[in-house]
Amino acid sequence: MKPIKINRRQIVLASLVLALGTAVYLNWQFSPKSIIKPFSKEVITPLNEENLDFSNFSNNEKNKNNSKYFENARLKRQDAREKSLKSIEEILSNNEIDDKTKFNLSKELSERSQQILTETNIENVVDAKLETKNCIAMMNGKECTLIVSKEGKFEQNDANIICDVIRSLAKCKNEEIKIIPR
Repeated sequence: MKPIKINRRQIVLASLVLALGTAVYLNWQFSPKSIIKPFSKEVITPLNEENLDFSNFSNNEKNKNNSKYFENARLKRQDAREKSLKSIEEILSNNEIDDKTKFNLSKELSERSQQILTETNIENVVDAKLETKNCIAMMNGKECTLIVSKEGKFEQNDANIICDVIRSLAKCKNEEIKIIPR
């Protein structure tokens, strides 16, 4: 009887197959599969016309405070941005930090500035295309959340337009986009 000979190549190949299988399983297990409406237990699958129902989002008397909500949200977002950018600028002005840290902070500052520009562009384009009353875009990494208030009923076509705008300007995938009609 011949002894089984295991080559290094076979061990590496088996390890790679195992790692790939694990990665596929984890990606499947933890990938976002739905959007949860805030303050609701109802789950909506994004961009699925059979399950996406915006009929209960028509404007009514409860939404009169929307302008105050959007005003406060913009102020809070602006304050958070200013504090974040100010702290980075203060650290950059410190002469005791090394060049690598300065480079990383400069890169982060540039990325945040680009993110702010992208959020503003999304808001402007959505406002122009849908004639919305108010709209706030918030990006966190590659994820984008858009809170939007619109006259009349929020339709499936509105969600499709918003997703198209966000995909083109922010380079987000459908599962990274959350739309919250208000």
